[in-house]
Amino acid sequence: MVNIKVFNPAGRLVAIVGEGIMRNVGIPAVDKWDGRDINGKWARNGRYIIQIEIEDTGGKKQYLYTAALIK
Repeated sequence: MVNIKVFNPAGRLVAIVGEGIMRNVGIPAVDKWDGRDINGKWARNGRYIIQIEIEDTGGKKQYLYTAALIK
């Protein structure tokens, strides 16, 4: 199970790219953020935090990455 969320630097949720996505081992994931917020409006240019949570039989892991949105 994979959850992918986008936050602004203040920690406010901006977008949900994928929630509760089931993945099979060996199948590449292609999930893209189109730059829109949870209301369907374009997000501002700037830095964002991408949170990826992965849960499997071994437990839950969380990864944080930074990304820049430039349109």
